Amino acid sequence: MSIQIFFIKPCIQEFFNQNQIRALTLNVKISQKEEDGLRIPVRSPHRFGQEQQVDLDNLEDVIISFIKDSAYQDGDNLILVGFGLSTEWRYLMKHFPKAAPYFSSWLDVRDIAQDITSLGNIPGLKKLLYLFRYDWKTIKNRNADNAGDDAVFTLAAANALLSPANQQKLVLNQEYSRPVDTYTRKKGFLVKGMVEHPFAAKVECEAGLSLPRSIGTGLRLASQFITFEPESAGITNGQTACLTFRTCDALERFIQAADGLVLPTGHKLTAQHMKDAAERHAETEATRATERRDKQALKAMQKSGNTAENDAIM
Repeated sequence: MSIQIFFIKPCIQEFFNQNQIRALTLNVKISQKEEDGLRIPVRSPHRFGQEQQVDLDNLEDVIISFIKDSAYQDGDNLILVGFGLSTEWRYLMKHFPKAAPYFSSWLDVRDIAQDITSLGNIPGLKKLLYLFRYDWKTIKNRNADNAGDDAVFTLAAANALLSPANQQKLVLNQEYSRPVDTYTRKKGFLVKGMVEHPFAAKVECEAGLSLPRSIGTGLRLASQFITFEPESAGITNGQTACLTFRTCDALERFIQAADGLVLPTGHKLTAQHMKDAAERHAETEATRATERRDKQALKAMQKSGNTAENDAIM
């Protein structure tokens, strides 16, 4: 019996509607000649909220008017939210200095993500949302970006980071997203580090089935077996995963628990020492090589015998 599990992914449009976000996209009217000179990139046609045409000379006044009309009252403390705010803040101060005083503080979502995990580089805004299970189709435009959409994405990321579960996902992603061994049938293991690790385990599904989605990436694999405290985790091909551990005892505990484990999807796992699996693979390849050499030698002998017979007849 096969079991199908469906995950409901959050939607950016629903986040926008449920939180009653007000958005305004300003399309600055400039001549075609000026536009060609500025090399303005193609923008995504999608828009959140309202859209308004505005002259360049009136741009700052329109922005201030939108701030006042949205929710601002004298004495309110507005927070400027961004992702990697240093550039945006300089841009605001340079081009819209009259709007700056309306914000009493600022919040950089990227800094918050960095505080949660100090390992490696923080993913970009859209990849961060994808990590938090937002549907990639709703956040990735193939042709171009849109600053108005990015503003909503930033708020969605800030909201998602309030969840302890998402914080753990970020930590796991940073810890277990390092490249691991890759494997091909022709060349074998391309990177030796993980295969030669003294405490590495190989995980597969019985009957040669592909790995289920629940353990189909290094992050999901590590999350599935986080209680065993793996040192690293990764996928070597669509049917094989591997984990390394700090001690032999930890490796043995994992193999004992994972070998024969049946996942909620119905997949039954096999777990074994990576070293043993690699040695068996090497032995198999050596046997195949010997068989190929024997066949080639036999063909050569047969060809030589046929040639000798032909010479005798002549």
